[in-house]
Amino acid sequence: MKKQIVSTLIMAVFTLVFLLSAGMLLAYYGEGVRQQQAFRALERITEQANNHGGENSKTAAV
Repeated sequence: MKKQIVSTLIMAVFTLVFLLSAGMLLAYYGEGVRQQQAFRALERITEQANNHGGENSKTAAV
């Protein structure tokens, strides 16, 4: 009886650790996707500034 309780408790702890790790991996992946989207948006902004020409485009590209 005592062995079954300990076994169940250990399994619950491992399940909790697994779920926490999976959540952290998903958050990490999601952050990477958001960073990539932000970089693409910044890329489009600098391309638009360069296409308009003028002195402002040189400083915008930097």
